[in-house]
Amino acid sequence: MPLPCPDLLAGKKGKSIAVECKSSKSNRAIISQEQVEELKEFAKGFGAQSWIGVRFDKTDWHFIEPKQLKKENKHHSITKEFALKKGIHFKEFIKRK
Repeated sequence: MPLPCPDLLAGKKGKSIAVECKSSKSNRAIISQEQVEELKEFAKGFGAQSWIGVRFDKTDWHFIEPKQLKKENKHHSITKEFALKKGIHFKEFIKRK
């Protein structure tokens, strides 16, 4: 797409979220710095919160705020361990107000 656009955009009761989704068969998911910046830019312009959704084999989706990511060169690496420890599980994420 020529313009920044998240993988998922959702809203409820005046609150909206923009989510960039990543999945991995290994224990590490990669997201580029460019994707993170585009997500934040889109979310800001739309009045939404920005989130990274990540899923590893045999795990459920977990959601991480971009500010939690650690930059490695021009990308961010999200380990399975980090996502399970610091991320918000899907069931809890959808209950958030």
